[in-house]
Amino acid sequence: MPVKLTPPPQSSDAREGGPDKRRWLGQLCQARVLQRRFRQHPDDYLAALEDRLVKLSLPHSFFRYPGCYPQQP
Repeated sequence: MPVKLTPPPQSSDAREGGPDKRRWLGQLCQARVLQRRFRQHPDDYLAALEDRLVKLSLPHSFFRYPGCYPQQP
């Protein structure tokens, strides 16, 4: 999933910033990891993304009772 990055929190000292700055750095790191995964294995990355999207769009009961729904070829 795309990660929305906000500008880093402003502080007078680069070593300060507390949890807001750590959260921002964590988001930045997560975005870089996803970019690297896409560059190295784009087919696998897109297949995983598609699987997540399908799971979000199907009803929860679909996964609880797999034999109740017709199988697609």
